[in-house]
Amino acid sequence: MKFKKQNLTLALVSLVLVIAIGSAVTFEGAVAVDPNTCSDTDFGLNFTNVGSINFTINQTFYGPLTDFCVNNNTVYEFACSNDLPALNLTDYALLATENCQSVFNNTNSTCLNGRCIL
Repeated sequence: MKFKKQNLTLALVSLVLVIAIGSAVTFEGAVAVDPNTCSDTDFGLNFTNVGSINFTINQTFYGPLTDFCVNNNTVYEFACSNDLPALNLTDYALLATENCQSVFNNTNSTCLNGRCIL
C-alpha cells in the first residue's frame, strides 16, 4: 500500500518534534518508523543531491518521498534518523528544511528539482 506524498508531508510537518541544529537546518517533523526500515537514497541531509526515503510503520510501506523545492530558495529534505547519529534518534523518518543560500554561503544559489544548486 502506497501513501500519498502530500498526506505524509502534512503529517510530518504537523508533528510536535521540532529540532534545530547548526546553520539554517530546521527539522520540521519526525515520525517513528518500524525498526531498521527507513532508507534514504542520498544518505542523510544532502542538500545538493535529490534523494528519496522509504520506510514502514506498523508493517505498512510508505514512499518514495522525494526531496523537493518549496520555492526558489528552500529545499525540503527527507532523511532517516539512523543516517544522522548526532541527533541521537533511531528509527525516525524526518523532514528538514534548508535555505539554499546557506548551503553554499552564496546569494546566487537556488533550489531546482529538489536540490540546491549554485
